[in-house]
Amino acid sequence: MSIAACPTRMRNENRNGENEEVDDLEEQGINLVIIDFSFLRNNRKLLSLSTCDFIGVRLGPNFDQDLKNLVVSYDKGRHSDLGLRVAHSISLVNSSKIRIVRGVIEKPETEIEIMNRINEIMFDLDIKKIQFEKVYPKTKNIAPTLLESFSK
Repeated sequence: MSIAACPTRMRNENRNGENEEVDDLEEQGINLVIIDFSFLRNNRKLLSLSTCDFIGVRLGPNFDQDLKNLVVSYDKGRHSDLGLRVAHSISLVNSSKIRIVRGVIEKPETEIEIMNRINEIMFDLDIKKIQFEKVYPKTKNIAPTLLESFSK
């Protein structure tokens, strides 16, 4: 897996105010970009132009310390699986604790399937124990409730 810090091809103004062209992610063979969550959330155009997966990371003032406590927001898509796998890789290098936060919005049968999927990935990665937190939304929009939970 190739990981990048630069987004898709675009004209980009560098620190000297000069325009430079950034190579396309596909041309570079990159299939995962780890990016600041705030930038990602406010840049939907980037997502629509992309040819790879993105993982948003909330960066705090002490990044090294932040890596000691990883939070994975788990819905039911493959990006959640990818997020858990990346968090596990980071945890191996940094002896990090992983916490999964799951916004419960599905039928109970579907929630059981999702829990089974999480357990399956944990088994594949040989993760023995992980903190798991279910979040019940106050409204139909679960995002604010999840973001609140991340800060705990």
